[in-house]
Amino acid sequence: AIDPAGKHIASSDEGQKAAEKIKGIGARVEKALSMLVQDPKVDLSAEFETTPINPIGEVLGENPNPVLLDLRAALDTINGLGEGPTKADTERLSRILITTWYKIVRDPGYE
Repeated sequence: AIDPAGKHIASSDEGQKAAEKIKGIGARVEKALSMLVQDPKVDLSAEFETTPINPIGEVLGENPNPVLLDLRAALDTINGLGEGPTKADTERLSRILITTWYKIVRDPGYE
């Protein structure tokens, strides 16, 4: 069942802007998937705005990825608008999205 308590997130200007940002990132991922289907050796660095990085540096705040920064900011906005069970759900989904992003760009086949 969908909790109607979360409707204020979707109806707020902040929530709508954050959702649009996430949809835009989702479109980039869909485009990358389409490109990968057409050519398994395609360079996806433009879609994910990645460059050779030091993973430790990224964790320490160096070499921030603009797509990841946008995703985190949008998710933080949505999480900040949530309350109670809705907030717990959006935070859980946020962790899944961030983890998935890292799984994609850290995959050995991505290089």
